[in-house]
Amino acid sequence: MKMIKSFPIILSILLLLGGCIDHTNDQVDFDNQGPMNSIRTELKIDFAQGFKLIYQDQNVKIKTNSFDENTVWRDSMAVIYNTSVENYKKAIQPSKNLRFACQSSTHLSFLKALGAEDNLCGLCGVQYVTNPDLKEKMEENEVVEICQGEGLMQEALLTAQPDIYLRYPFQSDFDPEDIAINSLYIAEYLEKTALARLEWIKLFGVLIGKEAEAAQYFDDISMEYISLKKNTENFNQTFIMNLPYQDDWYMPASNSLVVNLMGDAGLNYFYAADNGTENILHPKEAVWSDGGKADYWIIIAARPADFNLNQLIAEDPAYKTFKSVKEKKVIFCNTATVPYFTTGVLEPNVMLNDLRFATGQLMNHQPIYFQLLE
Repeated sequence: MKMIKSFPIILSILLLLGGCIDHTNDQVDFDNQGPMNSIRTELKIDFAQGFKLIYQDQNVKIKTNSFDENTVWRDSMAVIYNTSVENYKKAIQPSKNLRFACQSSTHLSFLKALGAEDNLCGLCGVQYVTNPDLKEKMEENEVVEICQGEGLMQEALLTAQPDIYLRYPFQSDFDPEDIAINSLYIAEYLEKTALARLEWIKLFGVLIGKEAEAAQYFDDISMEYISLKKNTENFNQTFIMNLPYQDDWYMPASNSLVVNLMGDAGLNYFYAADNGTENILHPKEAVWSDGGKADYWIIIAARPADFNLNQLIAEDPAYKTFKSVKEKKVIFCNTATVPYFTTGVLEPNVMLNDLRFATGQLMNHQPIYFQLLE
């Protein structure tokens, strides 16, 4: 799965980008079309910061945008129901048969949740899709690998013949628009909460004409998540995260999605005072000291299927001094064996229950994403 392998690299690239990437090129701007006169059911966006839906005369304009301190970019696409797409430079007509090429297998998960996995024709990192049913479906549909390393292959994208290419907001060697392929920047991974990231399913629903199904999916999951969160009490337990890289240890920002997820499970971030939107660098020796105090240690990493607490200690004997290791409170998500970066996006309620189970707040639960290391 491409996302697992390249996600840290992707974030690093984002931090290096300067200026504003403006990928909008509509001839007509819905924002300036006068009063609303739509008879379509309008999807309300409650949590997501990275996209907006603007309705006008049954048509919809999707606007995606940056919303952090590190990058500035924007994009848009008109979804046309009652006029000709020729009136717009960048537009599609919604269809349940719309062909998608995607830079992230996370996008495939959104399509699958709406029963539209057959719409996929091209993907970056085909070999990283581990779900057996999806792999079989992709082979049947002859889904094309469209990336080589971190680069998009122009000929492969043309071979896939997508109606739309969903991509990251990164500069690349060429613009798909130059070869007459519509594209749209998607950046759900920048959201700060699990429900904000999940809400991007509404954008996919608009694209394929399944708005009602997308809204229902979101409502069902979000209602359960909010209910679980309300029934979770803060029990004054702290946590640290991640693993070191050489002599450095990067911890997520205090207002990042993963930290907020842990907070919803009742845990307190040891580095809550660290502000900003980027990962925070800590010397490894400093984290060794902090690890002796933090109650829990949350690790999201790829390891062998049978990875256990003794193997973790074998990676660095200093871990034996951690309070979480001594008390067997290391919560582990093995991205080599569970689809954290794909279906996890669509199941924040399951991840929250996994964390509540691992912290002793829930009984009789079979964890999928997070579990205590034994």
